Amino acid sequence: MRQISIRLTFFVLFLAAFIESGIPETSVSGNTEFTATILPVTEYTGDRFSGVLNPGNMMDLHDITLAVGFTAKISEENDYGAFDFWFSVEPLKIPNLLLSITAGNPEENSALAEVLKYSDYNFSGLKILKASINWYITDSFTATAGRQDLFSGYGYGWNPIGFAGTSKNPFNPKAGPAGVDAVTLEFNGGNTITARASGIYRPENYAAGIDYKDLQGFAELIFSFPLIDITIDGLYNYVPEGTVNSFVPSAGTGFMLDAGGIGIYGEGALLDGSRIKYPDANGKLTLKTTLQFNALAGLQYTFPWNMNIIAEYYYNGEGFSLTERQNYYNLIQAYGSSYLPAGTASMMRPGYFSHHYILIYLMQPIYSINTNVSLSILFSPDSWGLSIMPLFSFEASGNITIEGSYLGFTGVKDNYYSEAYFLPVKNMVQLKLKYSF
Repeated sequence: MRQISIRLTFFVLFLAAFIESGIPETSVSGNTEFTATILPVTEYTGDRFSGVLNPGNMMDLHDITLAVGFTAKISEENDYGAFDFWFSVEPLKIPNLLLSITAGNPEENSALAEVLKYSDYNFSGLKILKASINWYITDSFTATAGRQDLFSGYGYGWNPIGFAGTSKNPFNPKAGPAGVDAVTLEFNGGNTITARASGIYRPENYAAGIDYKDLQGFAELIFSFPLIDITIDGLYNYVPEGTVNSFVPSAGTGFMLDAGGIGIYGEGALLDGSRIKYPDANGKLTLKTTLQFNALAGLQYTFPWNMNIIAEYYYNGEGFSLTERQNYYNLIQAYGSSYLPAGTASMMRPGYFSHHYILIYLMQPIYSINTNVSLSILFSPDSWGLSIMPLFSFEASGNITIEGSYLGFTGVKDNYYSEAYFLPVKNMVQLKLKYSF
């Protein structure tokens, strides 16, 4: 494990020296972050982090966690094509993952923890966010190969028609979805129409490769007019009957309308079956084979004093009903406090657990003191779950930024089994020091 950290250090040093040597027409940007995460609790007890989904604190949560991350973006472009390489170096969660996997066997858990004590417990990994080559075939046609951005949609907190990428995180919308390994051919018909078709390479469960039948196809058509943009998307993927897959055949459309300075947008998506399983009253997990419908409606406006507001309603057709959330709770309780079968915890997806969500985002820049203040409120009308996320950001210099944020979960009403009911952490404070270049 130490060798991994050493190799990454040499890689970053070599890359920095390479960049410093000077590359014509190449742009370089990025940041280094130091983050302290604090998990405050109302009662400081030995089992303060234990909960429905974290029996015996198998997630290995602690009061304070420190992390250092590095992200760089390198881009180069000329008349014939372009190159992008974005990567990050960040702490890996392998030790915690291994401990969670063995949580059902106390003896294995204890033995593994003992081994990890004598290894480099904290080590980092290289994560390739984007690595693509663009070839400008003609003025109208472009071919792109490699890990690329296939993000689609107009939503801030959710993207129902973002079929090709991972789902957005409404608790951290600016993070964006991960890059996708694909080959894409794009047609640009001036300022009115853009069409692209992609073949996606996505091995299941870290397999060494895939078969022809497992290749995925993604197509997108974008119409741009003076006051409105319209997008039509479709994804094809072969999914064997009875299996769970995060990428099912899907089709959808979205729009963005400029109505006198107010941005009004919406998305609607149809999916050929569910991407998750649902618990019934007998504890059995089943897939839904009928068409699933997800939708988003939102608006965005900037006031004369530069305050920005975003309001969104998200209908999650794949969410759990009240009965299904009760069944989920009963399923977890049936296994006792020392064992959770694989995949059970991941069924509780914050921001996607219920059917209905409302998100309000407010951001006010204060230019006189180089500060941005924002507040996000996420509420689920059917589960009565409420999350509050205030954040401030102070630019101490041209390169150094200090951020502080809070994330709190609560259930407005009891017995509705919201995210707050299941999460072992109800409060989280983050302090971040960032240097950008």
